[in-house]
Amino acid sequence: MNGAILAPEKGMRFDELEVSAPPPIALHPSRVTPEDIASQAFAAWRTNVLKASSFPVLLGSILAVGILLRLFLPNGFTGVGFDENLYRTYILALDRVGLQQYPALIDGFIADQLNPQHQAILPPTRLVYIVGGYFYYHLRAVAPIPALRALSCDFSIFTLLISALFCWRLTRQRTFTAGVTALMACASTQIHFGQHALIDGVFGFWALLVIWLLWENLKQPDSIRWQASYAVALAFLVMTKESAFFVFTAVIGILGCNRWLGFGYVTRSLVLMTFAGAIAGFAMVVIASGGVEQFALVFELLRQKVPVLPYTIHTGGGPWHRYLVDLVLVSPFVAILAVANLLQPQRRDGAQRYIAAFSCLTYAVLTAFPDGMNLRYIVMLDMPLRFLAMIQLFALSANWGRQKKILLLCAVLGLCAYELWQHYVLFVKGGLYELVTEGLVRAQEIIR
Repeated sequence: MNGAILAPEKGMRFDELEVSAPPPIALHPSRVTPEDIASQAFAAWRTNVLKASSFPVLLGSILAVGILLRLFLPNGFTGVGFDENLYRTYILALDRVGLQQYPALIDGFIADQLNPQHQAILPPTRLVYIVGGYFYYHLRAVAPIPALRALSCDFSIFTLLISALFCWRLTRQRTFTAGVTALMACASTQIHFGQHALIDGVFGFWALLVIWLLWENLKQPDSIRWQASYAVALAFLVMTKESAFFVFTAVIGILGCNRWLGFGYVTRSLVLMTFAGAIAGFAMVVIASGGVEQFALVFELLRQKVPVLPYTIHTGGGPWHRYLVDLVLVSPFVAILAVANLLQPQRRDGAQRYIAAFSCLTYAVLTAFPDGMNLRYIVMLDMPLRFLAMIQLFALSANWGRQKKILLLCAVLGLCAYELWQHYVLFVKGGLYELVTEGLVRAQEIIR
């Protein structure tokens, strides 16, 4: 595919490109101390097999292995994907007109989409990925595709690091944190998104960072540092992808149900920071688009064209459990353990309720839009699902008797090995680029 963008004064166009396709808030004026936070730490299964001295070494080793897998594991798809070609086109256009003329990309997009003969394509409103790829393109002195893939790989590594830190802050449990980090290190989808110029892994990082920082603010409501970091992360989330709507809705849902689920303390400043961060990110996107009218026109054109896109019609439909089917196809044991944990009637502590609430709220919002479904959109739940799966695995291990520690280690290693096997089956042998149900089924030879 030879997509190209010409400067607007020369008649910008795109060739052969396609799209991949507040409730009442509970306010609590009371405050918590660090001692309160420690006393509320993950109390469900205290299985600290690891000594404090050995934990940093083991965790560092797991992180190192995860990074190496992202850098050196082979993949079967070696061509240039549709989305990759489009992002390359945007970077070359931005290099031609300059950052200060970013609205020219929007003008070119609108001119193309106004042509009834042209199909829907991804909008250049995804500032973080396009501008980030532009800087990688210049700083690394490589072609746009390798620059974008390097950017995706770096964010996949950042996601792994944030997952370990978030899990530790949630639980303060050494063995549990090491287990969740190991599952994230070997997650086939995370490795896949680190190997290709796809925005979803980058978006997943910002979504995970926002949810972690929201947790910190709920536990430490007086911290200006946490509030400012949270607002900045929200702004970058909005500037990364329009799917930020799903995460923002889940955030508002968490704030709204805090009164009943008791995650922490919601303050007026936290609510203000939530909206201020999102509005700041939205304002940057509008400015880069050249104004409100241009921005509105971009999404009006997408609203008209995406539902009739042949690719969307062929691959994007399905019932509410479509994502569950896809998750089971890619990571069956993780998905089954996570769902089993969600269905358990047990009493949950704050960390479990928080992760479960975010997972369920995000899933509910995603499935409210039945057209254009794709497993890539739910990659933001990779860490939460593995967190829930590990809780269930620890619960099952309570019945394993004297060999509990050895069997638990073997179970975690088995899950990691199976994730890597799935990466081989789906992405090396199967050569998948897109994660639609048909491809996942064929790659595993369920149908041939």
